[in-house]
Amino acid sequence: MTAIYSASRIKTIAVALAFVTAPTLALAEISVGDSVGKTEEEIRSALTKQGYSVEEIEQEDGKFEAEVALNGEKFEIEIDPQSGDVLEVEIDD
Repeated sequence: MTAIYSASRIKTIAVALAFVTAPTLALAEISVGDSVGKTEEEIRSALTKQGYSVEEIEQEDGKFEAEVALNGEKFEIEIDPQSGDVLEVEIDD
């Protein structure tokens, strides 16, 4: 059996798929090498825009350490203050 869809039906399906996948795309996880900023304010802003809840950012051992949460999981993210790049992402226990 061959299914034939009208242009309006295809458009409806495409719009529905966009609504289903958009939240997933908006909450992409930060990875090593991503640039998030060189100051606490830039880092907080970049992480918040990615969907993270920022609990704390502190500077320790010459690096920024951000404690964040996403989708019920907690992470610690280390950032190089010179480049603004993520050095390490650890899942917090």
